[in-house]
Amino acid sequence: MLYGYENRTGQNSQHLSIFLRLSLPLLNFQLNEIPFDKDGNLSLTEDPKEAWAKRHPECFPININRADRFKLMHIPGLGEVSVRRILNIRTSGGRVRRLEDLGNIGKRIKKVSGYISF
Repeated sequence: MLYGYENRTGQNSQHLSIFLRLSLPLLNFQLNEIPFDKDGNLSLTEDPKEAWAKRHPECFPININRADRFKLMHIPGLGEVSVRRILNIRTSGGRVRRLEDLGNIGKRIKKVSGYISF
């Protein structure tokens, strides 16, 4: 199952296509940045943002107190809400000193921590 889309012999390929078209702009990814496998499929077990990050270690860590929205959205584990919180903290003259400054981030802390600096 991929983000709620179970692959049943291509039955949901149209739904996945719609999902990608709607999601890519929100995640600030271009279609050519999405890590498809050799058969043109997304991994059923790996988050696409994390797969991209693993293929581009030269882009990390990202300093979350300096990066723009585009770069922040490429960090695995950070979504629109967390990025907005980071930008709001910075706009008000503050700095993010630890992940807990972003509020309740739960399980994502392990994923995020390997890709950021302060």
